[in-house]
Amino acid sequence: MPSATVLSAALAGALLAGAAVTGCSTSEPPPVTLTAEVPMADAPNPEPGFPSATSAGVPAGTVLTLWRGGDRLGGGDSHASGTTTVDGRTCDVYDGFRFELEGDRQLRVTGSCVVVRNSWLSTTGDVSALLTQTEDNGLLVVESSTFDGGPSHVRGVQGDFADLRVSDSAFFRFGNAAIEMNDRSATATLTVEGCYLYETTGWPRDQHVDGVQMDAGGRLVVRGTTILVTPFGDPGGAVDYDYVSNSAIGVGATLGDIGTVLLEGNLLAGGGRLIYLQQKDFRFTGTVEVRDNVFDQRYFPAGAIWGPLHPEGLPAGLVWEGNRLGDGTAVDLQTALDLSP
Repeated sequence: MPSATVLSAALAGALLAGAAVTGCSTSEPPPVTLTAEVPMADAPNPEPGFPSATSAGVPAGTVLTLWRGGDRLGGGDSHASGTTTVDGRTCDVYDGFRFELEGDRQLRVTGSCVVVRNSWLSTTGDVSALLTQTEDNGLLVVESSTFDGGPSHVRGVQGDFADLRVSDSAFFRFGNAAIEMNDRSATATLTVEGCYLYETTGWPRDQHVDGVQMDAGGRLVVRGTTILVTPFGDPGGAVDYDYVSNSAIGVGATLGDIGTVLLEGNLLAGGGRLIYLQQKDFRFTGTVEVRDNVFDQRYFPAGAIWGPLHPEGLPAGLVWEGNRLGDGTAVDLQTALDLSP
């Protein structure tokens, strides 16, 4: 991908320049800066009014500072940009960094609260997620940042223990999920707003591939977000039904109960189904609402290979209102089920 080449060359040159030291000095080298670009030049655009690859994430041309700290963020980290207060918590802020990860490196979030803002995270390795909560994190906030899972299509953000809020951010090559929560206590909340998620072909065959996924949690809100998940994974374009993505939004009470769910004002395309709302070993304990979403038809007339909604295990009292296909056709709940054999 074009930006990977540009950024790798820039990084190599910058590191060589930054490595020039005299004598035996152990002082920290001067900061290395890089310029952000859109990670995928051919990322598809949504219809007007929804987040795109250029409107979400770190704006192209932004100057970022190469991260020289460790793999744990928070807990009073001296490499943080500073602190702020969110919901009464003192948060370590990481603003304007370029996190270049490789091998088994991944960023683990610790401490009361962490805010990652205007930053770019990417990897050439194969790990569970670029950014993941640890058990002692109390809140993770991600704003206006870009995530590129690299050749192994690594998850963007994994939050299993505390509230996770992601806004105005862009995710590419994320494989299993761009954003995922599995909080077995069913108390943590996941909020995704104003983001752009795009999964291209080539993910490892053993990955299930969802845009946003929750298998247990207290509340899920996905609002005003573009999620485009290529249905078939073969890079050569083969229609291989043994190599398909799962969904744009996959919500299944598999690992614990799930509280309230609100999917509102999103543009969704791709996957085997656009949406899963499935009770399995556990249940939905609150209201479940799907409102005012657009089921984009760029991949299939019904939005996904087998339609907009997985028909099994739906929660009682599901509220389904104001949803439509990309061509303007209204899709009420019965129509969604008719389109989803």
